[in-house]
Amino acid sequence: MSNQAIYSYTSIARPVDPAYPTNKAVLVLLPLIAGLCAGSAWFGWGALVSPGSAALGGALVTFGAWAVTRELAPDDNPAAFISVALGVIALLAFGEASVILLFVCLFLVRVVNRSTGKPLTIIDTVMVLGLVLWAGSRLGQPLLPLVAAIAFVIDGLLAAPNRRSLFAAGLSLAVPLAQAAVQGVPSLALAQLPATDSVALLVILLAWLVTIATQRPCVSVGDVGGQTLSTGRVRAGMLVGALVALQSLVQTAPGGDADFFVWACLAGALLGRMLQRSLIRGRA
Repeated sequence: MSNQAIYSYTSIARPVDPAYPTNKAVLVLLPLIAGLCAGSAWFGWGALVSPGSAALGGALVTFGAWAVTRELAPDDNPAAFISVALGVIALLAFGEASVILLFVCLFLVRVVNRSTGKPLTIIDTVMVLGLVLWAGSRLGQPLLPLVAAIAFVIDGLLAAPNRRSLFAAGLSLAVPLAQAAVQGVPSLALAQLPATDSVALLVILLAWLVTIATQRPCVSVGDVGGQTLSTGRVRAGMLVGALVALQSLVQTAPGGDADFFVWACLAGALLGRMLQRSLIRGRA
């Protein structure tokens, strides 16, 4: 199936076309980083233990961090590779962790910014909704459906609105509320983080909000139709990405991590933007 033909069935899946240099680069990196992580586990370097799961985790973090940052900063190709580096460093330093939220973030941002150039299909909507509800329960992050509802509402109200998303937003809230009515409201707790980590996340969040406010008009185009991406939708997608990261701090099981892979993507996009500005000033 050709890269364009796939959009006859979905508007949220983006094939990685090796004809583009950045896409080819990440495809080359995937096995290299998987091998690096497996070797690290094999020789006992870092926090990884099992070579097999380390290799899989390295590949998933590499692709996920690259793809999420491409959505958060569509005009900044280098930023995606900075996020890959940060994500892999976090994986090696802290050990194997779930990458589920990383891919939930990818789809929710894509719902809003429409980087494919098309609105969600019915199948896409059902798939994203199901993924969010499952992930929220699996990860013990009860606010994730709320973030999804915000993303769906944005998609249903911004330019070229997809009214179907408003119905999905209602379901995103109704299902967990119905579960709470039957099973009881779960107790909530903030993720237990060292003070230095909390300060670092706060700095990233504040810098990210400034970046959203100062986002310049986009030049990237959608995969289908060749239309320039809506700057308003890209900004909204950036906000959704921040909300996904932020909600991970509220959990039903105390002591969980803060899903540092999504935070690594925000940090990578910020560093990419700083690098871009430094290069522009250097040429001036």
